[in-house]
Amino acid sequence: MLLVWPTQIYKMYKLLFSIIISMTSMIVNGQDFSNHKWKNRILIVKTNDSSSSDYIDQLREFENAQDEMADRKLVLYKIVGSEYTYVDHAGKSDEVPVDVSGYVVEKILNDKEDFEVILIGLDGSVKRQQTEIMTHQLLFDTIDSMPMRQSEMRRSDKE
Repeated sequence: MLLVWPTQIYKMYKLLFSIIISMTSMIVNGQDFSNHKWKNRILIVKTNDSSSSDYIDQLREFENAQDEMADRKLVLYKIVGSEYTYVDHAGKSDEVPVDVSGYVVEKILNDKEDFEVILIGLDGSVKRQQTEIMTHQLLFDTIDSMPMRQSEMRRSDKE
């Protein structure tokens, strides 16, 4: 009986260790947009189906506008179901699907919509949210009308 008990404790510790590692991994991989605050504007393109024509057309809309997106400090999160991929138009990307965190799902995304496009400003607030395809011109006009963007443009004109 004494020999069985330490073996059971070992198995419990092993199980507990596995659970802790799994939870840590989920915390690290879940997206937290606060690391973009005051650094990047965020564009979210969300769908439940990656073969959706709206989703495909929306991504095509931004394909040839990468320089303009980088100039406006835009990062793109492509969310399909409960996973996302991240594209920073300044050069960094993470094309490995990762789970979307609870905050994003609960506070930003509308779970009743199959397709959404959301623009989040440098201050972290939602600036535009729609369920139709957003043209790159509408996106850029929206951003360019923001006071912080106007300040950025004035500073770049002086340089």
